[in-house]
Amino acid sequence: MARVLPIHQFVLTRDKKPVAAAAGDVDVKNMMNKCCTMNMSKFNIRIARVLKQVDPDLTITIGAAEVMNGILSNMMLNLVHKSFKNSLRRKNKSKLSIKDIRAAVVEVFPPQMAKLACEAALKALTTSTVSRLSATMDQTMSIK
Repeated sequence: MARVLPIHQFVLTRDKKPVAAAAGDVDVKNMMNKCCTMNMSKFNIRIARVLKQVDPDLTITIGAAEVMNGILSNMMLNLVHKSFKNSLRRKNKSKLSIKDIRAAVVEVFPPQMAKLACEAALKALTTSTVSRLSATMDQTMSIK
């Protein structure tokens, strides 16, 4: 029988500090950096949240979550490498642009999935821009 964890036990929060075993034999700063680095590259909590949205009765084993975490990490690394190559091709070495990332998504994902990802990104970008503009307008046009 595989071990199954509830959602809140997948990833440690960054607030928790490691406890030193003895007076000075453990480098707390080094352990904290290692803990934060490990947590930043894990998608386990996001995998569990999506699974709960799809079907609240399903659970996921630790092994399956680790396999999915590896797949997602590889896909993210692939996207970063492709977008970096695209930015070098355009002779823009300082920043990654939206065009570079969109081109990398089209190269890495299958056509239908790439189309859906680009549409979702455009929708999110539009929503954030509209909310930022409306907040700015509310601040400037408020009656004092």
